[in-house]
Amino acid sequence: MICYVAYDLYVERLLKIGQIAQFIFYLQTLIFQFFMMSFVIGNLLGVSGVNVHLNAILEEKITILNTNGDIIKEEDGISGELSLENVSFAYPEKPDVMALKDVSFSVDNDKKRVIALVGSSGCGKSSCVAMLQQFYLPCEGRVLFNGRDIRTLNSKWYHS
Repeated sequence: MICYVAYDLYVERLLKIGQIAQFIFYLQTLIFQFFMMSFVIGNLLGVSGVNVHLNAILEEKITILNTNGDIIKEEDGISGELSLENVSFAYPEKPDVMALKDVSFSVDNDKKRVIALVGSSGCGKSSCVAMLQQFYLPCEGRVLFNGRDIRTLNSKWYHS
């Protein structure tokens, strides 16, 4: 439509070729800016949606960290034994799906050996490691370090 009107105005000698080209380049620039603005608006809306969830995460109270817990001293002897005793666990996002059911195992540091958790996808390997690292606490059972429940240990000391 624009080209048709521009052609008519050119034939009637109301516009020159340079003016038509100038208008078309201006129109292209204007359309491109609106096109880019749609990306900016989309990103702003996406960020505002994430902001709500981010604020909810930041306001959540951390219940796992224990800064007043016990510290095992070197002279008391740290054997480095890790144990899971009758641990059952479900992730907070899926409380009705048990990731672990009554799992027990123990790993000692006396023999200086390498231990591997092996199994198919979804069998609970990562869940075991996450609880040993105190990222999650078990729903049932205990996670022990040196024979002591990790909930009673100072989290900062335990992670070091």
